[in-house]
Amino acid sequence: QLRKQLTIARKMISQVTDCPHPEAAMKILIESMTEISNLSYQQSKHGISNIEITERFYEGLIAEYMMIPTTSQQLNSVLKGGIMPKSLILVAAGASVGKTGFAIFLMDCIARAQPDTESLFFSIEMEYKHIWSRHVGICAGKPFDQLSDEERMAAVTKAVQVPFKVYDTAITPSVADIDFIVATARLRAMESPISVIVVDYLGLVETKQSFERNDLKQSYITGKLAQLAIELNCTVIALSQINRGAANRASDDRCPWPHDAADSSGGHRSSSLWLGVDRPELYQSDPSYLNQFVVKCRKNRFGDLFELIFAFNGGTFGEVPSGYFRKPYCKSKDIAKGVFSSHTEDF
Repeated sequence: QLRKQLTIARKMISQVTDCPHPEAAMKILIESMTEISNLSYQQSKHGISNIEITERFYEGLIAEYMMIPTTSQQLNSVLKGGIMPKSLILVAAGASVGKTGFAIFLMDCIARAQPDTESLFFSIEMEYKHIWSRHVGICAGKPFDQLSDEERMAAVTKAVQVPFKVYDTAITPSVADIDFIVATARLRAMESPISVIVVDYLGLVETKQSFERNDLKQSYITGKLAQLAIELNCTVIALSQINRGAANRASDDRCPWPHDAADSSGGHRSSSLWLGVDRPELYQSDPSYLNQFVVKCRKNRFGDLFELIFAFNGGTFGEVPSGYFRKPYCKSKDIAKGVFSSHTEDF
């Protein structure tokens, strides 16, 4: 709002300076000062009618912004073409499942398809060097510490094609403040277009505002992030830690639901995509679950719910064809049926 007021003031000074008639100059001053002091009122007059929207659509000014294809064929398939712009994507998971790595993977998939843009990564609990090494590993398709010198060089070359700036608590102590996140994103957007903003994670984000309950605070923070996505025409990915509720459910499906997250109401309401992610191998002994990274969409504002399974390898993510993973071993009284029938059927 302050930037808009300054823009109006500069325009006012220029017009008054070049105006040869005192009365006209005074009129410019009065109208401009009124607009500056009542900016919120002026904005209320800037709506757009459905007729104007229709005209823009048939002029080709809307269709090109309806969908942003990613570099992930699996994501494009379930999202009917790609990510909807100006979206808040909330990713929820338990501890050590790999949600930070998945956020980096998503950031790369979305930003790589948008050249000449920059991404921002606000890391509240992880240092910048770990974010960088995980991104390099994802680009290589192999854990960073297992790369040879030649593989590492190739992966680094691929990684730098997706420019992003990391803010962590070691470099920037204010990174956990929602006002700092919003202000920094706005300032960076003035220098170059922003494609993706990652906030890791919501439970550690603070605000100077006072709230009676934590859920109200979380609603305020997720609302600010959703507004930021719209304002900067970018995708915001926010990570959420779940409670222990999922561990009490049956082991055949512990992928998070919105009510498992601490920010359940606000995050679910503000997000365009709400994704629960899980690695069943952490609590399942059946080898069929080995290296599975399950993504279940619990809310999709612009389409259908979906389920994806990626191959997980030490923090890297691989796209796999349908049927790559087999069904879990089914215990049966008929040994032949249990081993040779159920276990060999594909998903």
